[in-house]
Amino acid sequence: MRWASLRAPAAELRLEHTLNNGQCFGWRRRSAEEPVWVGVLGARVLELRQTDTDTEFRCIGSLAQHISQNPKRTCAGADVETVLRTELSDYFQLERPLAPLYTRWAATDERMSRITTALPGMRVLRQEPTECLFSFICSSNNNIGRIVGMLSALRRRYGSKIDLQRPPGDVADVDAFYTFPSVDVLAAADEAELRGLGLGYRADYVLQTARALQSRSDGWLEGLRRSEDPEEVRQELCTLRGVGPKVADCVALFSLDQCEAVPVDTHVWDIACREFDPSLRECASLTPAVYARVGELFRSRFGVCSGWAHQLLFAAELPQFRSRLPEDIVEQMQLWRAEEKSLKQQAAALKKAAKLAKLAEADAETADTRI
Repeated sequence: MRWASLRAPAAELRLEHTLNNGQCFGWRRRSAEEPVWVGVLGARVLELRQTDTDTEFRCIGSLAQHISQNPKRTCAGADVETVLRTELSDYFQLERPLAPLYTRWAATDERMSRITTALPGMRVLRQEPTECLFSFICSSNNNIGRIVGMLSALRRRYGSKIDLQRPPGDVADVDAFYTFPSVDVLAAADEAELRGLGLGYRADYVLQTARALQSRSDGWLEGLRRSEDPEEVRQELCTLRGVGPKVADCVALFSLDQCEAVPVDTHVWDIACREFDPSLRECASLTPAVYARVGELFRSRFGVCSGWAHQLLFAAELPQFRSRLPEDIVEQMQLWRAEEKSLKQQAAALKKAAKLAKLAEADAETADTRI
């Protein structure tokens, strides 16, 4: 398939900012020099290419079974171009203009204005809910590199291999690509084997959640898209094994149309402390009350699509985007982290001293008793 235009100007979509900000784990850039991303969407392997004025796409592989069942959806011809443009427009939520959101967020304060200028075209994806759910279950207490490795192992072991149909003269890709496994396949997996793939304790979460989804009505998970209450969606998702508030809000925001869901972890808590409410520093831990308070701070400041604004601020903290930010903002972040580290060390030292004092007091009481 030849390259085709997605009809998304750079101000509305930047692949580097959107596919590399921690909301998805299945896309990779071919090289630092080439602005081409490759990944699996459904039963196809796609390449996406950033130009100065647009995003382009092409299909380089389709699942054989998918082709036989959908003969008009191969990697050739105008039919697949139209279908893919529709699917990618939905995936990137292109029906929602980004420019008005950036303008409104920039008006909230100078710092946000400068971040929107530094990181244009960053969108929230509308991912397939099942894949998104299991992806963020695997993200628990994890880093992006290990998450990518786990999900790649799941695809390779339980997914279906996708045949590549590279354009004539193109360099063959040494990587193999696989679909994401179905709920039924995951529910039948062996826990020891899942652990062997690197999932560790998350293996039980994957198994139990897959079996729970089997027991729900067809379309239950995707049906949560119809809810207009992010709290209701979070509560429903939290009934699944391995899903807490943060994972639930990630799934809600990145796949279930809950654009005001705000996933809160310690990094987002730090952002809220630094930018919105310094009194949050007095909170000892990220309790449910603090979690709700941080989310409301984002929603009250940014309103509709506050989850999208949250993702932009979260991404600005990531190392891969640091070089794009103004130097004084980076310095402010580094100073804040240093202060937080110092405060935590002081708190740990005080806690240790109090514990030692208590032990010393207990020893003294014991000695007095013996006398």
